[in-house]
Amino acid sequence: MNNADFIDGLRNQDPAAAKHLNECFVPSVWRFVFFRVDRNAHLAEDIVAETVLQLISAAASEVAIENPGAWLRTVAARRVQDHYRAAARVQHLIEQAAQQAERTDDQDPARMHDTKLKRQCVREAMDGLPDTYRMALEWKYIEQLTVQVIAQRLDTSHKGAESILFRARNALRKRLQSEAPSPPGPQAAGSPNSQSSTDVASNPSGAPSNAPGNTPGPPGNIPDPPGKIPDQQEPSADDPRRTSMQERPTLFLSPRFARES
Repeated sequence: MNNADFIDGLRNQDPAAAKHLNECFVPSVWRFVFFRVDRNAHLAEDIVAETVLQLISAAASEVAIENPGAWLRTVAARRVQDHYRAAARVQHLIEQAAQQAERTDDQDPARMHDTKLKRQCVREAMDGLPDTYRMALEWKYIEQLTVQVIAQRLDTSHKGAESILFRARNALRKRLQSEAPSPPGPQAAGSPNSQSSTDVASNPSGAPSNAPGNTPGPPGNIPDPPGKIPDQQEPSADDPRRTSMQERPTLFLSPRFARES
């Protein structure tokens, strides 16, 4: 059976084409995947199954496939890359969660209460989903079943199972967002904090408004500007400076009085 007849047989669901696929292509693709996933047989079987289903879907949709062997290897290599990318993201999340757990106290009553509330919210959101969505999410994330097994249990195709999981995740996300508490709004204008901010704006020094230094004086009582020398007061009669000041003018007579004398 040549490649063209093989693709036509898959499109027409010919048993001979299915036999040719299992005998000629599947073993080679399985070995190709097996050594790229560190000899993990279960993972290799899942990737090969997804690749074969994608080939059958492409043949049914009349996609031009000239070399089925190369096409299967290309799709299988992409599936392997997607698996390792997803595994790396999951590992990063696990390490991040472990670091956060080390920095926090798991026995903290407040933290335990918050965790309990979050789990309760998730359970209530899951209970509010349709049965198909709820079962699909439980099979995928709790029982960790493959998409192919979920498709068989739901009696649908692989693409149909992926679509159901996508819609179920979106529905669960929307329910969790709708049940999340809203953040507190801005404070009212007459609240104590707003009043205190008004007082600070009017009195930047921070001193009480009734403090002695903040008591406003009369309009005429303006302090002297910096650098102005205050008026000198006349010394009293007993002040010795008065005698010296009385004798001092004889030393500073004008020239006319000096000539007359």
